[in-house]
Amino acid sequence: MVTNFDTYLLTEKAQYINFEMLYEKATTKPYQFKALTKKVLNDYKINVYFASTFGTAIPFLIPVIQKLIYNGVVDVDLNAYNISLLTIFSIAEILHINNDGIKKMRKTIQDEGIIELAKKVKNSLLSIYEITVKVAATAGKTIEKFVEMFGYVTIGIPIWQTIAELTSQEGFSIDTWSSKVLGLAVGAGAFYLKNLIGQVVDLLSNKSLEK
Repeated sequence: MVTNFDTYLLTEKAQYINFEMLYEKATTKPYQFKALTKKVLNDYKINVYFASTFGTAIPFLIPVIQKLIYNGVVDVDLNAYNISLLTIFSIAEILHINNDGIKKMRKTIQDEGIIELAKKVKNSLLSIYEITVKVAATAGKTIEKFVEMFGYVTIGIPIWQTIAELTSQEGFSIDTWSSKVLGLAVGAGAFYLKNLIGQVVDLLSNKSLEK
């Protein structure tokens, strides 16, 4: 199989990323979102399968969504609980989970007037999945389904935290993130995605080299 030079460079850089070390460093940092995630799951009586499958990784995704929302123009006041709620609900939407707890969650979001924002969070999560898949592929991993992204928490959390750093540096917002990543034009979208993946891999490589 013929590999172009850009893809070759990404693959070479990814070989030097120590994901286990990055994961260990990431999980030693305190996050308020761990308790919030547990509270949301308990408040809406989300089943054990959902909590055990996604609960570990969700707290590390929420800061990414939080920065994207804060970078955008939002007409409603959001607290950390609301953002946790939106993130969990959007994951359920992607996976077509519609049990009583999720239905109750939807009603809360509608009553809060943030249902349209939930759609943007959903698209942003799908974009994050796209980047995770591509970066994982350069490191020799295969992720075929959205749910598998959460299974690869060791490789996923460092990537998501790196994306969170990029959203701060480049001013991505909840309104522009998904369109920039996925692209309205396939060619332009693919070019931008490759460029963004390159930045993620570079940051991960630099983190791996830190003492």
